[in-house]
Amino acid sequence: MGGEPAERNWLPLPEGASRLTTRHYFEEAQCAAGNPAREPVLSIRRLDQAPPPTAPNDESIAAGIRRVAGFVRSRTLGMPPMANADNPAFVSIVPNAFPKPVKPGDFGLSAFDAAYSMAPHFLGPDQALVITGRWPSCRFANVNLWTRHQQTFDYEHRQVSLNRAQTEADADGNFRMVIAHRDPGVPNWLDTEGRALGIVFWRFFLPEGDIDTPQADVVDIDSLSS
Repeated sequence: MGGEPAERNWLPLPEGASRLTTRHYFEEAQCAAGNPAREPVLSIRRLDQAPPPTAPNDESIAAGIRRVAGFVRSRTLGMPPMANADNPAFVSIVPNAFPKPVKPGDFGLSAFDAAYSMAPHFLGPDQALVITGRWPSCRFANVNLWTRHQQTFDYEHRQVSLNRAQTEADADGNFRMVIAHRDPGVPNWLDTEGRALGIVFWRFFLPEGDIDTPQADVVDIDSLSS
C-alpha cells in the first residue's frame, strides 16, 4: 500500500486516507461470521521509518471524536432514502421484486468483479416471501438480509444469510428460499427477526455467463406447510 508503484499486489494510498477495508468470503455450511476460528489474521508493518506519534492532546482527541461522529452519522441519518437516490441498475426500490443481477462498475464500495441484485422486502405478520432461482457458475454466491442502514441482521443467533453450501438445491442448482418472520418448517428459511421491512442483497463473485434473476412471490405463511 502506497510508496513506489509495483507491478503486482500494490495499491496507492490517496492523501488523507485513514482506513483499509478487507473482505473475506467463505462458502461453508457454518456461518463464518459467527465462527471465531474463521476470524482473519492480518498484520501491518510500516516499511519506512517514522517518529513515534505525538502524545494525545485536546486537538487530536477532538479530531478523533469528530471522525467517530462523522462515521456514525454517515451510516444513519446521512444515508439518503433509497427513493430519493440515483440508484444503480442492480438496486430496486420496489418491495419484493429483484432487478437483474449486474456488475456495478465503479459504484461506491462495490467489487467490480461481482454482480449484485438488491431489493427491499416488505411483509405482513402472516406473510412470507418465496424466492425461486438458480445459483450460477461463479466463485462465490450468497444472499443476506440487511437493515435499511445496510447492517446485517443478527447472524450469531439466526439464519439471516445463505451461501451455496448452506442452500438445499437440486442437481442443477435450482432453489426455493423463504423469507418469513417465523419458521415455516421448510428448507432455506431466512429469519426477518420480525422486521416488516429489510433489504435482501445478492452477491455473485466472478460469474460465468448469464445470471438468472431471482423470482419472488408473497404468500400466506400457513400455505407453505402443505
